[in-house]
Amino acid sequence: MYRKLDNDAWEEYLNKFNSIKDTITVKDFCAENNLNKSQFYYHKRILELLVIFGNGSGLFF
Repeated sequence: MYRKLDNDAWEEYLNKFNSIKDTITVKDFCAENNLNKSQFYYHKRILELLVIFGNGSGLFF
């Protein structure tokens, strides 16, 4: 069973993944951290869009 995370937690996981992405696959990272891969990609895309379009705070919403 996967965990339900708030936006701040997702941002922390995405930052953690970005720091080690050259040494691990998304599939392995999600398995190790008990994350749903689809949710990972969803939140990754949301964060990318916020960086592109900006929201002033650097956070998700």
